[in-house]
Amino acid sequence: MTGLDHRGWARNRMTLPVTAALAAAGLVALALGTPAAATDTTRTAGAQGAHPATASAPVRFGLFQAANNLDYSFPVAPEYAVQYYGWPEKFQVAQVKAAWKKGIESFLVLNSCGNPCDMATSTPLKAIADNKYYSYLKAFGESIRAFGHPVLLTFDHEMNAPGYPWSTGTDDGKPTGVTPALWKSAWDHVTSVVSKFAGKYVTFVWAPEVETYAASFAPYWPGKAGTYGYKVGFQGLDGYLAGKNATWANTFAKSLAAMRKLGGNHYQFELSDTGVYASDSDAGAQIANLVSNARAALGAKGFLIYFDAGRVAMTGAMKADFVKDIR
Repeated sequence: MTGLDHRGWARNRMTLPVTAALAAAGLVALALGTPAAATDTTRTAGAQGAHPATASAPVRFGLFQAANNLDYSFPVAPEYAVQYYGWPEKFQVAQVKAAWKKGIESFLVLNSCGNPCDMATSTPLKAIADNKYYSYLKAFGESIRAFGHPVLLTFDHEMNAPGYPWSTGTDDGKPTGVTPALWKSAWDHVTSVVSKFAGKYVTFVWAPEVETYAASFAPYWPGKAGTYGYKVGFQGLDGYLAGKNATWANTFAKSLAAMRKLGGNHYQFELSDTGVYASDSDAGAQIANLVSNARAALGAKGFLIYFDAGRVAMTGAMKADFVKDIR
């Protein structure tokens, strides 16, 4: 994210062997209680207002660390493991099965770039939209169906902010040539083909960046405003409390309202990438602010991913506050 070295961390994740993402650079979503993956056979997104959280309900949370594995020692039970995929990497059956055996559902982050993730290794979105990778996407979907358990999948996230080959604007100072219309056509093709062959076992997460430090994400919404079910299962939103004066109100509130308007309030909301500057003098209070507002916004089925690395890596005191606040 802009000003947070987020792109660098993301690139570091992509430069690791993607097939070892669970063992070396995973993103593990955490929840209090029994992992849903141990009992669910499909993932169905409900309306945002259908599952309100109560003030006392535990908050389902995620955590990213630069070095991580499925045995990460955090005092909550893991529920999701995010795996990063370069293009055109095959569905990693062994990793997904390993996660599932531990009661963990996989969240697949599919990016249209190679390893490392940059303009030189990126696949043009027009080629993807023009059906030149149909066989790859078909095989990916068939592999998900053969796995036989639910997975979450996002494609080319944070498209409304510069810094990735698929973003509108520039990547490392070079124009990407990507427009919202082109991005949407690629999203539509990827989700259409994968869902055709994966069936009920895949749910798609649309995940732009918070508008506080990015462009409006409305032009990237894959469908008419207020519609439901257009290859989107969950609405995700990436954003940070960046600086000691940052709060939920001045960072997330406006973007969340805009997102709900786009989806007609039909979609489950996920805070898909967030954190608090460890250098902030009031970081503990900011974590409390983040968690309490997320609790109200997420509902019972939502989850929050904390990016525990770089400038937002939690100190010992922050971890104590985090654990206390999510309970």
